Amino acid sequence: MEEPIENRFMITSPVFWYTGMLLMMLGIHFGKPRLFFSAKSTAEQVLCSIDKFKPTFLLTGVAVINEMMACQMANGHKYNIHSLTTCVVGGSPMRADLQKTLVKNLLQGRIPIKQGYGASEQGIITVWSMDSDINSVRAGSAGRPAAGIKIRIVSLKTGKCVGPNTEGEIRIKSVSNMMGYVNDMKRTICSYDENGWFKSGDVGYYTDDCCLFIVGRIKELMFYNHQRIAPTDIETVLLSHPAVLDAGVTRKYSVDGDLLTGVVKVKPGLNVEPDRLLSYVNDRVKDYERLRGGIIFVDDVPRSPAGKLKREELLKIIQ
Repeated sequence: MEEPIENRFMITSPVFWYTGMLLMMLGIHFGKPRLFFSAKSTAEQVLCSIDKFKPTFLLTGVAVINEMMACQMANGHKYNIHSLTTCVVGGSPMRADLQKTLVKNLLQGRIPIKQGYGASEQGIITVWSMDSDINSVRAGSAGRPAAGIKIRIVSLKTGKCVGPNTEGEIRIKSVSNMMGYVNDMKRTICSYDENGWFKSGDVGYYTDDCCLFIVGRIKELMFYNHQRIAPTDIETVLLSHPAVLDAGVTRKYSVDGDLLTGVVKVKPGLNVEPDRLLSYVNDRVKDYERLRGGIIFVDDVPRSPAGKLKREELLKIIQ
């Protein structure tokens, strides 16, 4: 394997994450030094490290890059991040509006954000090519199938394969398919359909030009008056508010369905009235997506070391 001499890689994902392990092994293979934070890194530490060590490639999560944007804007773009030529975001889906805002305010329109989609069981599933630029990357999309990957979308109602621009469960066949879950044959068998396609548990769709869009996890979808809701859509609106640093959406149960409730972390030094933030969101979403359960402010929104929202802990906060 030839080393891409011009590239310096920086990732914020933990070592136990697929990409964390992959890039650590690449560093060992190429004999390159690896920098580790002694504790969970802050957005400012990440920015400072980019300024100091000049990486060309950054792989991070939605929450981290959003906090990086807030930090840069609050400090007049104090840190020089112009060494970056590639910025990849994964771990959870990012909607087009947020992606465009980050490109404009953090990366100053120089380079695109390239979303990726992967799973420990299947490896890298969809990517944007290294030579794709700001004009060719589709905002909101996780890219096109990687080499050796086949994807199909299956209707949640009928179980039948559907065509472009139709939502359903994402199923995958991969050359890097896992052998199975350790000591759990039942779970391994249940993870595949009768034709050997891996059931991702994610809802998504693909466009006519084979770009994949992730809607959300099946088990995380919410319902109000028989309408299906992806919490990521409402979280994106919350994050677009200038006073919000991080946010998650959970639910309270009612006879009409799930009453959506926002859990919000406000940017340091800023304040926002709950009613004003509630109106801000409700004015920008469909009627069935309104935050009928209200908003709760917290010191930190619970996330895993990989940056994913801990949905069960969000639910405990409002109970």
